[in-house]
Amino acid sequence: MHIKYSLSVIVPVYNSSQFLFDSLSSLKNQLVNNVEFVIVNDGSLDDSERVILNFIKGDDRFRYISKLKNLFPPQAQAFMATI
Repeated sequence: MHIKYSLSVIVPVYNSSQFLFDSLSSLKNQLVNNVEFVIVNDGSLDDSERVILNFIKGDDRFRYISKLKNLFPPQAQAFMATI
């Protein structure tokens, strides 16, 4: 069964592993009900994917999408509009 969320927060990520724990913690601590957090890794070359996957484990509000290649801002925005 697919859950219908009233709010979706899209978080683009590119080579920002040093900031991810604080950013994801802030989202996780939100008191808003019926919200999903969509983390879109735009081809990061650093440790971002490992940080994301470890952090979101067990929290169904988080969805992870990984792009193998960096799309750069215009293409990334177009991709996010399709989510």
